[in-house]
Amino acid sequence: MKNKYTINDYTELGIPSIEVHGECFHYRDLYELVGRNQFMTTFNLKEGSSSQSQYGREVLGVAYYSFSQTQELEEPVRRLLLKMLSWMTQ
Repeated sequence: MKNKYTINDYTELGIPSIEVHGECFHYRDLYELVGRNQFMTTFNLKEGSSSQSQYGREVLGVAYYSFSQTQELEEPVRRLLLKMLSWMTQ
């Protein structure tokens, strides 16, 4: 994760829900948390922010990524896996 968040994972209790709290979200973190699996997401916008003024208190939806955006976001993971494989085969 690029930034620090408080994460409450309710899936261990059988509830398909994860709460993530933070001041500033990085787009790579959002992809990892909700975008990769295209989870339905409710974004509670910061009180008094321009986003809240424009969209209201909450926005509900799915974070969609194009093929090229997905490739870009997955590239660091792919490089890490290749590096790990090269270490294992040495």
